Amino acid sequence: MLLCVRFAELEPTRQCESYSPRVTVSIDSPRNTEVPNFAQRLRAAFRNARDAEIARLLGYRSQSPIAKWFEGTYPNTEVLLKIAQITKVNLHWLLTGEGTTLADKFDFLGEALAPVREIAELHEQEIEELVRFLVREALLVRCSQLMQRFDDLPPDEFREFRVLLRLFSELSVAEIGNGNNGEIRRA
Repeated sequence: MLLCVRFAELEPTRQCESYSPRVTVSIDSPRNTEVPNFAQRLRAAFRNARDAEIARLLGYRSQSPIAKWFEGTYPNTEVLLKIAQITKVNLHWLLTGEGTTLADKFDFLGEALAPVREIAELHEQEIEELVRFLVREALLVRCSQLMQRFDDLPPDEFREFRVLLRLFSELSVAEIGNGNNGEIRRA
């Protein structure tokens, strides 16, 4: 979805051809997209939604806070995080106009993400699916480790074990406890 914005106005329009100069923003693309000010980036993040729709999505009864943002003020930190969560845009881009437009939910992995991406490509698998699988396997291994020391678990590890058991309730406790090298078979 493309969004065009007149420099003279903050109100975006879908009719790009009739305006010059213009800014074209595709927030569906992760590449760096320059949009001159916060208000325009905010509008782009919400995909050209009207103030009333933005207010509704953010849980406001009134459009006045949203109108203030388009007049030059910034939302508080809590609201900025909510905007990033709802719109899936990169918070750094939203605030500064720098970096990639879309947030990468795996940025926190840093360089550890490279081999995960490579393995996903080798198996022609979506990275999200592979990460879910790897996290599940790691949690199963941890549950197995805790099960082996069950009688000697300190209170915090006992609580962790209970959480993991609830998570894997479809597996029998015996299977978790007898896992070899993290291999746990379904009942």
